[in-house]
Amino acid sequence: MYADQDGDTYGNYNWYTRACYPYDGWVDNKDDCNDLDATIHPGAAEVCNGKDDNCSGTIDDVTDLPTVYQDADKDGYGNPENSKK
Repeated sequence: MYADQDGDTYGNYNWYTRACYPYDGWVDNKDDCNDLDATIHPGAAEVCNGKDDNCSGTIDDVTDLPTVYQDADKDGYGNPENSKK
């Protein structure tokens, strides 16, 4: 059994014990890459936030990034001639 400190049902591979039945706060997997943040675990949606949300080993591996447009005059409307994905 692996400790699940953040309650996201994914355990910490560094903190384990042998048990026949799960205890409260313990789970039978060791897949959590950050057991102090319940929003980070395998299966979580990856978002652009400087974190590896889905435990893939890559930070911000978002494949469907929005297109953003430069708004040099800060009027709330971007320049279609100057964009990034």
